[in-house]
Amino acid sequence: MINKLKEIYRYRELILNLIFRDLADRYKRAAIGFLWALLEPLGLMVIYAVVFSFIIKLAIPDYPVFLICGLIPWIYFSKSLIYCTESVIKDRHLVKKIYFPREVLPIASVLARFVNFAISLTLLLVFLVFCRGLDPLILLWLVPVIVVQTVLSIGLALIFSSLNVYFQDVGLLLDFLVTIWLYLTPVFYSITMVPEKFKLIYILNPAVGIISSYKDILFYKKAPLTLEFCISAFLSVIVLIMGAKIFFILNKRIGELV
Repeated sequence: MINKLKEIYRYRELILNLIFRDLADRYKRAAIGFLWALLEPLGLMVIYAVVFSFIIKLAIPDYPVFLICGLIPWIYFSKSLIYCTESVIKDRHLVKKIYFPREVLPIASVLARFVNFAISLTLLLVFLVFCRGLDPLILLWLVPVIVVQTVLSIGLALIFSSLNVYFQDVGLLLDFLVTIWLYLTPVFYSITMVPEKFKLIYILNPAVGIISSYKDILFYKKAPLTLEFCISAFLSVIVLIMGAKIFFILNKRIGELV
């Protein structure tokens, strides 16, 4: 594992090039370029805020702000999974021509989504500082939360990107999975709304502790719930280890199948 990490680190310039290429390909034909990274979460926030504020009313003050505090990190998570699925197949020409650790491809795909997330999060922080105020010490909690989320995303990306080489319908399955996962994660609602009898099973969803931690930090201005966040951190590391092992096993025939 350590040797593999060292090998991936040696190819950090390739990862950076793949990230820049990914972003350039995505926005080069767009008239407003990187502004789409902001408009997408804002557009979704408006739609969901209207639905959950006027049609399905939830007793949460400042609901649009509450929603976007969970929606922006969720978009980072969901887009990481969706885009990573095709990462190996999309670069089949590289896989066949030169040697490099194939793990670089899904990792670069996740980190490209992180750039979009960083833009949206920065603008959200500016808005919150001026409109609601934030505690700088509490904001330090964002660092471990973002790290845990990225670890989870990379672990899942390794699994789905390698499986997609063998089973081409993985992408379709993932679209369905992400939709279900959204409603099993406290994006639209608060974790306190989950009945106690389901709470133990509910927090075994690693996204629960991550998304609720963002809301604790950004909306409630407090440190994340220790138990939920620790469970998410533990499960994220397990997923990363499993993802690395699965990718290593399936990687043996990736060059032949792509």
